[in-house]
Amino acid sequence: MKTSRCRILILTVLLTTPIHPVSAASLTAGELPVSVRVALERGEIQMNFVDGVLQSAVSGGGISAYAYTRGGVPYMLVEYSVLPGSTWSNSINNTADLSGAVFLSVPVYFNEALFDGVEIPIFFDQLVPDVGSGFFFPGEAPDPLQVTMVLENSAMTAGSGYYHLSGEPDYLESGNMGFGGPFTNPFFFCIECAFTAQLDLVFLDYSNTLLQFNFDDPRTTLLNMFDSYETSPYGFGLNLVVNQVPLPATLPLFVSALFALAIRRR
Repeated sequence: MKTSRCRILILTVLLTTPIHPVSAASLTAGELPVSVRVALERGEIQMNFVDGVLQSAVSGGGISAYAYTRGGVPYMLVEYSVLPGSTWSNSINNTADLSGAVFLSVPVYFNEALFDGVEIPIFFDQLVPDVGSGFFFPGEAPDPLQVTMVLENSAMTAGSGYYHLSGEPDYLESGNMGFGGPFTNPFFFCIECAFTAQLDLVFLDYSNTLLQFNFDDPRTTLLNMFDSYETSPYGFGLNLVVNQVPLPATLPLFVSALFALAIRRR
């Protein structure tokens, strides 16, 4: 029987013995985001490759999650399939429909007593097409197509963070999400612009401190960003859809009944 909520407990044994995944999702080292692959090559993180393949610990609902450790702390590298409805545009009317994948790195365990904000790196290098040149906050080498978002404890527990910054006329910041971290340039500039971002941890649930996967999550959009810088291509809009919630089974029947009634009245 398929359960809608999957509780994952990551132990050290997970990285020393073969993983038996929910499905056959897997990655080779060459399919990892650039920053993750570089960290692996430098020995900064540990992943359990078997015959050159990293098997998923969890897979379903359009995502696959891969276990790793950094400094003995367990994390999940979560791969989201980018679905129809995902778009990018800039302020000189360039637009693109997006596909491919986007990755998030998230902790397995979250405790408000131990954390004061959680850094969540987001990796864009496997988006199709490559729209990295349109991002206003490029990361540092070796992976410019990455940004680290910092969710406050309340946002982490809620699974959603919002951020707004305005440079007209003075800098104002609001919301419960910031930018920075060890992977990217910690400075974010917004010159005569207004910037908003909404990050929803779709399918991920930290309400009980331990990472759980909720495949009944009704949210559809992982990330929505908007920068209103209007005088150059640096202004952009980004919308990443990762969950297409089907219509309730009763709704098509209800619509069909209305259609039949309309025909009858004619």
